[in-house]
Amino acid sequence: MPDPTNPWPHDMVLRSARAEPQVLATLAVAEAWRIDLGIPALVPAPIGVVVGDRPLDAAPRALTAWRDALVPTRLPGVEMPYGVRGLGIGDDRLRALGVDVDALHRWTASMPAERDDVPLDEQPERRDIPSTVLAWEAGLVDVLTFPLGGGWAARADSTLLVDETTRRDPARYVDVLLAFAGDALPRIS
Repeated sequence: MPDPTNPWPHDMVLRSARAEPQVLATLAVAEAWRIDLGIPALVPAPIGVVVGDRPLDAAPRALTAWRDALVPTRLPGVEMPYGVRGLGIGDDRLRALGVDVDALHRWTASMPAERDDVPLDEQPERRDIPSTVLAWEAGLVDVLTFPLGGGWAARADSTLLVDETTRRDPARYVDVLLAFAGDALPRIS
């Protein structure tokens, strides 16, 4: 039932999550190989994930394919609908390319867990409900956060992709929500 004292629209539903370990692993390897994805550096840096320099068979075409594999795509039956498209590269192949897979798995496991003890009213989307509502009315359904250096946000259909630092910063996050609402964020398709 609608509650006149609650400013959150009763039919507005938003989902938020962190990027999955598979996506983080792909970003870590891309960063270690210095593939320019147009995003800030990962925090913490994936130090020790790659042995040596870029793999010997990392021709520009292969690096472009790796970059293109990072485009978010819908995955049926997954609550947060984004994953890595077409990567199809297993641990054995990563090892052959010079990736320390054990270090990579340790790095992805080292990401701090998303806190679930934050009171509802302190959630980033509730700090400025009018801005959140504007973004929702413009199509926002999902918020996917990444452990990147601050100041990055992009739009992929109905999903806001944003770095954790920006999402935690009330003023910056309002700017991002308003940019989403005004269709002023870079788009990833």
